[in-house]
This record gives sequence, C-alpha cells and structure tokens, in this order.
Amino acid sequence: MRAGCARRRPRRGVPFTTARGWVRRFTARAGELAVSFSALAVELGGEVVRPLPDPLRAAVAAIGAAFTAAAGLPGWAVRDGGGSPAR
Repeated sequence: MRAGCARRRPRRGVPFTTARGWVRRFTARAGELAVSFSALAVELGGEVVRPLPDPLRAAVAAIGAAFTAAAGLPGWAVRDGGGSPAR
C-alpha cells in the first residue's frame, strides 16, 4: 500500500508540507507502531491483532484495536467517533 497526501489547499490550518511530514514519519515507523499499539490493545483487555503483511495496514488496525479496547473501559464513552472521558 502506498501512503501519501495530495497537494491541496490547507485544511484546518495544516500546510501540505506538514501533512506530508506526518505521513512520511508514520510510514517509516509503521511496523513499530503496529507492535506497540497491538501490545496496548491486549494490555487494555482487547483482542489480539493478527499481523498483516502491509505495515501501514497493520499499524492502522492496531491503533483501531487499542482505541476499541480503551473505549470499552469503565468511565469512557465514545461520542461522534471520538473517545473522551465520560462526565
């Protein structure tokens, strides 16, 4: 899978070069992020994330699994696709 960002006008005040840097760093660290977030998901009581051949997809899946595990903890509510402490 190829990661990148299209050159468009800035949204929410983020210049193209900043977004490009974020994507490059995420791509470079995708394997490490996949392992770290997979471990976090398991530690939080979530599902074991199966390894995927593509590091980018593995990282995104692991981040999703960690979020799902965290959202299932007592005291957390998921609203509008974002996690926040329940009040």
